[in-house]
Amino acid sequence: MLNTPYYQSTPVVSDKVLGIISGQMTSLKHLTIATQLDLTGIGLCHFGDMRGLESLELERGAGESLTDNGLKVLCGLGRLKSLRITHCEKISDRSLNYLQHLQRLESLELSCVDGSNFTDEGARQLSKLKRVKQLSLIGWENLSDRGLYYLSKISSLEQLNLRYARLISDEGIDELRYLTNLRELELADCNVTSKAKNRLKRATGADITVW
Repeated sequence: MLNTPYYQSTPVVSDKVLGIISGQMTSLKHLTIATQLDLTGIGLCHFGDMRGLESLELERGAGESLTDNGLKVLCGLGRLKSLRITHCEKISDRSLNYLQHLQRLESLELSCVDGSNFTDEGARQLSKLKRVKQLSLIGWENLSDRGLYYLSKISSLEQLNLRYARLISDEGIDELRYLTNLRELELADCNVTSKAKNRLKRATGADITVW
């Protein structure tokens, strides 16, 4: 894990640092970066060389630095089973199309803090994922009931976490009744009533938390 406390000056993960990691840690399976990325095309190529990665977390400064082009490179890591990106305000809907190339992906988190570019179109792109079991979308302020219609197409979903999406209402939650494998649903700061919660619980048997 590459990390730095907030109270210290922020070190930067450069092309050289990633080159060392990709060149010397050839059996690396799990990587967490929680500090600033400053990469050129060469650095992104080093990311793409980490072919053995199964789990990747880009938090705080790393997530803030990731752009659409960076996500495209990451989606060439064919062994990834888990991908977590926080503070990802520079990523757009259209780049989520690349995620369908991660055919082993089972767990995905995309979290935004200071405003999200993601819309229902992003959910439509995520609906192309065929093996994802755990999905967490936090801070998707523009996600609406239409987006939940798209998410209901991810038949493999077992756990779904939606937070700070105030446009989601009972109508959208009703769409999730088609997720026959759903076991856990967590909703926070969404416009959902207890009636819709109970309807979905009866339809799927899922454990549903609304707060």
